[in-house]
Amino acid sequence: MIGDDRDKLPLISKMVLGGSALFRDNTLVLGLSAFALIAAALHIGRSRPARARFFALLDRLPVLGPFLRRAQLANWARTMGVAMRNGAPLLTAFDLAARAVTSPSFSQGLIEARRGVRAGEPLDEALANGVALDPTFTDLLRTGRQAAALDQMLLFMSNILDDDARERAKKITALAEPVAILLISMIVGTLVIGIVLAMTSLYQFEI
Repeated sequence: MIGDDRDKLPLISKMVLGGSALFRDNTLVLGLSAFALIAAALHIGRSRPARARFFALLDRLPVLGPFLRRAQLANWARTMGVAMRNGAPLLTAFDLAARAVTSPSFSQGLIEARRGVRAGEPLDEALANGVALDPTFTDLLRTGRQAAALDQMLLFMSNILDDDARERAKKITALAEPVAILLISMIVGTLVIGIVLAMTSLYQFEI
């Protein structure tokens, strides 16, 4: 329909039509690229080093990173609290809880904290040094240790972190929803404007 008049089109129309032609003419390449992305995702899920690099990347993200670290801490505290409540010794419960952690940086911090606990350092102090535990949670664990109720305090701590994670998730969702709507609107608007300008540029109106 446009033919040789494409050079006369507005820039936005050229971009829209060019993108459409790119998708149309390279369907096989795009399909193979999508397959490669899926294969890469599966590889990350199965390979421990690749998974570690992926989670290390997530840890460095500005908003998602802190959210995931607190979620990891909640899982660890819950697992350790349940293990200790069922009679597991401190180091055994520590090792069981460490298996629930996927973040490389947090895992490394737990390794350092375990060395401190094994050397006789109190759990709260070892965690404060190893994983940079918040002072509030350090005080909670210290209180639980002194009251011989460390398992209960770990479970209480996990509940606090879970509640905090839910609130953070609500805020992230509330922020992401309008951003997603805005992006979709911009994409659709760009397509519509590009097509309309391409059609109207084919005609010359005289007033």
